[in-house]
Amino acid sequence: MWAINKPGIRSILTTIQQKTKKKVTIPIHQNVKDIINKYNGVLPTCPTNQEFNRTLKDLGQRIPALNVPFSKQITRNRKITVEETMKWEKLMTHTARRSFCTNMYLMGVPVLTIMAISGHKTEKSFRAYIKATGEEHAQIMQQFWDNNDKKKSKNDKKDGLDEH
Repeated sequence: MWAINKPGIRSILTTIQQKTKKKVTIPIHQNVKDIINKYNGVLPTCPTNQEFNRTLKDLGQRIPALNVPFSKQITRNRKITVEETMKWEKLMTHTARRSFCTNMYLMGVPVLTIMAISGHKTEKSFRAYIKATGEEHAQIMQQFWDNNDKKKSKNDKKDGLDEH
């Protein structure tokens, strides 16, 4: 069950997750607000998960960047096997959820904030869920340092501690 609050500065969506029965509150991005307004608040019926996944795969197959081989290492019963497929074959609604979490993490959104929206209960499960490379983690750290250096410099100037 979805409930959208009245239009305002910060529109939000509230729902109960099927798996955990936990209430989550999600902000509505401006792009989504524009779509809702375009259709006067009446959105099309949502397809079943299976139909949606099938459509995602059909669309993904048409995208050259996804029409490439994809390897995934899987461990079952302590045996490691490599599964080979095309990248588009892995597209599903869950991919969007994982991508959202990863992209927000890479943008510097606090982990607890993402977890509150995604419904992850523990930071351990969240961290296993996101897909960020070592290079991406290094970029996040560098961005953090750069932002803190700018803040420090601004505060030093404000406090008259500027060297110049």
